[in-house]
Amino acid sequence: MGRADTPPVLVVGGPTGAGKSGLALRICDTWGGEIISADSVQVYRRLDIGSAKPSRSDRERTPHHLLDFLPLDGDYDAGQFAADARLRISAIRARGAIPVVVGGTGLYLRALLHGLADAPPRDDDLRGALQSRVAAEGAPRLHAELAGVDPTYASRIHPNDGVRVVRALEVYQLTGRPLSAWHAVQVAPPPLAATLLCLDPPRDELYGRIDARVRQMMDAGWVDEVRAILADGFGRDLKSLGTLGYRHLVAHLCDGIALDETVRLIARDHRRFAKRQLTWFRGQPDVRWFTNADAAMATIAEMMETQMNPLEPARLRNLRAYEPGKPIEELRRERALVGPIHKLASNENPLGPSPKAIAAARQALPEAHLYPDGGAFALRTRLAAHLGVPAQDIVVGNGSDELMDILIRAVATPSHHAVISRHGFLPFALSLTSAGVPFSRVPMRAPLTHDLPAMAAAVKPHTRLVFVVNPNNPTGTHIGRDALEAFLRTLADRPDPPVVVLDEAYFEFADAPDYPNSLDYREVYPRLCTFRTFSKIYGLAAFRVGYVVTTPEIAGLMHRVRKPFNVGRVAQAAACAALDDTDFLARTLTLNAAERTRVAAEMAEMGLETLPSQTNFLLVRTPRPGREIYDALLNHGVIVRPVDGYELPDCVRVSIGLPAQNDAMLGALRCVLEAA
Repeated sequence: MGRADTPPVLVVGGPTGAGKSGLALRICDTWGGEIISADSVQVYRRLDIGSAKPSRSDRERTPHHLLDFLPLDGDYDAGQFAADARLRISAIRARGAIPVVVGGTGLYLRALLHGLADAPPRDDDLRGALQSRVAAEGAPRLHAELAGVDPTYASRIHPNDGVRVVRALEVYQLTGRPLSAWHAVQVAPPPLAATLLCLDPPRDELYGRIDARVRQMMDAGWVDEVRAILADGFGRDLKSLGTLGYRHLVAHLCDGIALDETVRLIARDHRRFAKRQLTWFRGQPDVRWFTNADAAMATIAEMMETQMNPLEPARLRNLRAYEPGKPIEELRRERALVGPIHKLASNENPLGPSPKAIAAARQALPEAHLYPDGGAFALRTRLAAHLGVPAQDIVVGNGSDELMDILIRAVATPSHHAVISRHGFLPFALSLTSAGVPFSRVPMRAPLTHDLPAMAAAVKPHTRLVFVVNPNNPTGTHIGRDALEAFLRTLADRPDPPVVVLDEAYFEFADAPDYPNSLDYREVYPRLCTFRTFSKIYGLAAFRVGYVVTTPEIAGLMHRVRKPFNVGRVAQAAACAALDDTDFLARTLTLNAAERTRVAAEMAEMGLETLPSQTNFLLVRTPRPGREIYDALLNHGVIVRPVDGYELPDCVRVSIGLPAQNDAMLGALRCVLEAA
């Protein structure tokens, strides 16, 4: 059953400095959207700092449109914006995403939402004469004339806004009718239905934000940005350089106005501009007002749910199901294969399960009619002794996936925020999305490992969770001890530190000298959660047993959310026994280390790059799309893992198997590459 309606159009408005861009990004993160900028300054190239353009990371995180495309001497008006925005809205909706229009340029929004007045076309001669007067007498002089013939429109624009003053006088002198009267008559009904959401923080808070942002822009090099533009020969009479802030800095550089005074004037005029924006938005019909983004998100959540089919919550609209490794039985059925099939897709232990675990499971089977110990007392006690931590700090779950869901539901709400890594473990994003918790995805740094400083910088006051995978799946790379310690120290200094999740599913495989054990930092960081599993090195993937080591406070919250009997009696018995099977672990580690080195070397001989791995798998860069390589290998009875879902379309992930399995995979891979 499909959606009842096409995705709605949301318009995020309000004064400068109110947090419009941040709210728009949270909407897109939560419900799957793309942003259309309705800012008449952000359209220009090179006007980056003073227009508060979204950062590169924000643009990578969420698609942005009508941004940074116009040369400094280009011309663009509200009519063109409305036409371009409508095209983008249609395309975004066709992709099943939500168009989120964000900006504070009232004329742009008016044109988009209500159409433009049927005013007369420009008259080049008259306009040229008026522009000459502006150059000679100054825009305020002509603005005073405009106030005498069209006080309504004059009150809406700044006295220094020469472009709009000239247009208004041009229209009046051509027709004898004020431009405000033309604006009162629309060409057509609203071209689209949209929900207008406006932020209106308390005035003191808003002005404080504006002043702080101006200081940040100056610190970011705004003066140098303008100086470089002027040095390239652009004149101060350009429309783009007459915009708020830029005209002040042009005056500083060209007329010698003191920098301190310039900064004061910029902040003052931004505050005045914010007042005019609020006046404009208050004059619009059907505006939903919010003092902060959290309140807006709560209302949007209710609104989105009512617009969707009741069987499809809005937050799940763009959620793709997790793609596990293809089962052997499924491949044999699909392609009618009769020979051996080698599954190297899911990082399973090729030696099978721990023999001691199998024996314990058999012994527990006669009691399969009994419910398990809901608190997993025996398993938590064994883990506590094994790890050297109190049993009360351990929560056991049906695999670490279930524990992840439990933790998110226990500590976070849709008004919170999370930080994950762009190529980190995909189920984090799935769990956060299904819980309605917005998140930021931070790009990785070479060689595809977590950029911890960037992740720390992405933490906001309302960030509740930060997820780090070490070693990382699907890249196999790891974070060193020094980097992790610096990261935790940075976050610990925050007034309300987020919960940091260290996913260490491959902990036992890591042998790098600088690989850290996150349990060593329990006293250093107050809100640490270490996730580990029995699925990998212990070979108990079918039993689904994972655990988290955290604080008593967080463990208590998780136990309140956790369902009873979530780990079966047989699985608990097998996991307890597996902890004692040190011989099995040693054999697994010896096999994995030798075969991982050999497989990487043979792939290098084929001209393939593999990332340095601290796990039981390798991420391999492929000369063709990874999914093509994956599909071709299936015909040879070899299952690897495509990782385009992780935004790594030119890679596959290959688990380390037994020598014979690895040989079969390498031989098949050579055939596939040679056939290209």
